[in-house]
Amino acid sequence: MDILGRDCIGGAGADMQFKAPVIPNDQLKGQFKVANKRMLSDEKRGMLTIEVAIHNQKEEDVLSAQTNEFILF
Repeated sequence: MDILGRDCIGGAGADMQFKAPVIPNDQLKGQFKVANKRMLSDEKRGMLTIEVAIHNQKEEDVLSAQTNEFILF
């Protein structure tokens, strides 16, 4: 899954929490939210904070994460 494409130039850390096991034949769906964005001092790059939530077919949370990504503007 490549939600940022070629604009992503690197990661700056992630905090992941596995909430429940995933078993064969589970159907997973994810939600991604840009929680914060800021321009870096060179005004060519920025930092995105993305919140991720993954749920199974029963709408149970199986993973939550927050990740920081460097991107090109």
